[in-house]
Amino acid sequence: MGCFRSRDERFNWMSFSELQKQDVIRLCAQRKRRRQYAIFNARKLQQQQLQASINTQLDFDASDDNDVLSDVSDFKLD
Repeated sequence: MGCFRSRDERFNWMSFSELQKQDVIRLCAQRKRRRQYAIFNARKLQQQQLQASINTQLDFDASDDNDVLSDVSDFKLD
């Protein structure tokens, strides 16, 4: 999927010093990790949405005013 270098980094690679090249490689590793994390979060969100659409009973974020379990007004301890 690419080397994660910017256009300037690719074009100027041959003129960079060894220290600059190492810095670019470090930046590329950070960019790769950020991309992997974004993909992971997107897949996680997609899976949660799929599970919620399959079984709406497990969708705890959905507000349901007709929920019988939330009405405990007539509950008494003897």
